[in-house]
Amino acid sequence: MTNVEINRAALTSYKAKGCQICGEEDVDVIELHHVHPEDKLFTTSGGALRRNILIFAAELSKQVPLCRNCHRRVELGVLELPEEDE
Repeated sequence: MTNVEINRAALTSYKAKGCQICGEEDVDVIELHHVHPEDKLFTTSGGALRRNILIFAAELSKQVPLCRNCHRRVELGVLELPEEDE
């Protein structure tokens, strides 16, 4: 398997955890939110899938899966992440 295939599988598996706020499980509407944006090295989409598997996994671990609606609300400050994810 290539880095892209391995990283894509890891990304899909991570999204399959569902939204950490509302519980939405449809991976097609799950996005990843960096808990601490100041620690963000890159986004885990597109060209990032070609990165080294360990580097990709490390960046993935800095994020939580959220549905699009909850992600927008967190970004706007209307919702907060559950305390165990902060």
